[in-house]
Amino acid sequence: MSGSGRVSRFVRDLWAGELKGAHFALTATVIVLAPLPFGSVDPSWTVVWGVTLAVASLLAPGDALTGGRSSWTIAILGTAFLYGAWAAIQVLPLPPGLPGHEIWRRAASVIEGDMPERLSARAYLPVLPLLQSAVLALACVNGLLIGASGDRAVRLLKVLAYSGAAYAAYGIMAQAFTPHMLLWRERTAYVGDVTGPFVGRSAAAAYFGACSLAWLGLAFRRLSALDLARLPSALLVDPPVAALLQIGIRAGGFLLCLAAALGTHARAGSALAVLLSLFVAWRESAHLRIPRILRYGGAGLVGAFMLLLLPTAASRISSEGLVEPYRLATYAASLELVRRHPFAGNGLGTFPDVFPAFRTDDVSSYGTWDRAHSTPLEIAVEMGLPVAAVIGIVALSVLLALLRARSSRRAQRGIPSICAGICCLGLAYSLVDYPLQILGSGIVIATVIGLGLGVAATRPDLPGSTRG
Repeated sequence: MSGSGRVSRFVRDLWAGELKGAHFALTATVIVLAPLPFGSVDPSWTVVWGVTLAVASLLAPGDALTGGRSSWTIAILGTAFLYGAWAAIQVLPLPPGLPGHEIWRRAASVIEGDMPERLSARAYLPVLPLLQSAVLALACVNGLLIGASGDRAVRLLKVLAYSGAAYAAYGIMAQAFTPHMLLWRERTAYVGDVTGPFVGRSAAAAYFGACSLAWLGLAFRRLSALDLARLPSALLVDPPVAALLQIGIRAGGFLLCLAAALGTHARAGSALAVLLSLFVAWRESAHLRIPRILRYGGAGLVGAFMLLLLPTAASRISSEGLVEPYRLATYAASLELVRRHPFAGNGLGTFPDVFPAFRTDDVSSYGTWDRAHSTPLEIAVEMGLPVAAVIGIVALSVLLALLRARSSRRAQRGIPSICAGICCLGLAYSLVDYPLQILGSGIVIATVIGLGLGVAATRPDLPGSTRG
C-alpha cells in the first residue's frame, strides 16, 4: 500500500472512531439525563431528547447496520412510520357519505350545519404523542447500533447502572430527610414513596427495576470471568481482591436499585423487579460451575435482603388490595371504547377526550385517569385493533429474539440476559400501567431493548473486547 493510501486509511479510521465516540456520548447522555427533569414529562424535553437522538443516529457508523441489525432497524422505524401515517389518516376529512366518529354528527346537530366527519375525535394531528413515539423508536435504534460492539454495549450498561444507583441513592435519602420535596419543588403526590427524580411511582419502579437488572447482570458477568471451582481455595492463598471488589460493588448497586424499586410501593413494578432478578440470576448461573457454598450463601443473602424489604413493598397491597376496583372499571370503559371503534380507533391522543363519557362512578377521583393504565389497551382505543396488533407482533418478536439470544463471545457475555430481563419488565409492566409512556423510563428501556437486538444480531466470529 502506498503512503497516500495508508494516510487515507488512517484518516478514515480516525473519523470513524470519532463518529462512534460522538454517537455513544450522545446516547449515553440521554440515558443519564432523561430521568432527571421529573421523568421528562414536560413537552420541551421530548423535543430535546428527540433532536439529540436524531443527531446521534446520524453520527452512527454505517458498518453497524449489517446483517440482522438492518432488518430490525427497518422493522422499528417502519412500525413508527405506520403509527404516524395512520394517525394522520385519522384526522383527514372523509368524503361525503363515509361515516366517521360519532362526535362529528353530534357537533353538526348542535350547530345545525354540515361538518366534515373524521375517523378521529379530534380535527388536528396531536404533535406530542407523535414525537414521543418517534423518540422511543430513535432510542431503540441508537441502542441497536451501539450493540454492534460488545465493548460499547457493556459501557452503556455501566452508564445506566451507575446513573441509576445515583438516582436510587437520592430517592432513598430524599424520602428519609425531605419527603415533601421532589428535587427543588414541593411534592404534591406520592408522599411516602421512593420516586427518585420521577413524579409517579410506576415510571420510577420501572426505571429502578431496569437498573437493578443491569447491576445484577454485570455482577454475573464479572463472576463468570473467575475460576469458580478453585475460588474457595484461592481465597485462602491468593484472593482475587480486585475482581471480588468489583463483584461486591455491582452486588451493592443491585441491592440499592432493588431497594429503591420496592420502595416505590408500585405493586406490579416491585413484583416484576423481584421475579426478573430471579430470572436473570437463574439464566446467568446456569452455565457457571458455582460451588455450593457460594451458591447457597449468595442466595441466602439476597433472600434475606428481599425478606427485609418485602413488607415495605407489600404495605400498599395490604391497604388497597392487589388490584383497585377503579382500575378494573377503567379497563372496562376502555374496552367499551374499543368495541365501538375496533378498526379505526378514536384518534391518536384522544383518550382524555373520549374516556370521560364512559367513566363510571367506580373510577376514583384520585389519581391519573387521562391514561388507560395499560399501554396496549390505550393504543387499541386510540389507533384501533389492527395497528395495536402490528405493534404487539413486533414487540413479541423483539422479546422472543432477546430470550433466544445466547452469545458465545466473551465481550457480550451477560448482555442478552440483562436486555431480555429489562424487555420483559417494560412490556409486562406496560400491560397494567404506563411506564413506557413516561420518557424518563421509556427511553432507558427502549435503548436497552435495542442494545439487546444489536448484540443478538452480531456474528460470533467477529472480534470483541474481553473487558468486564
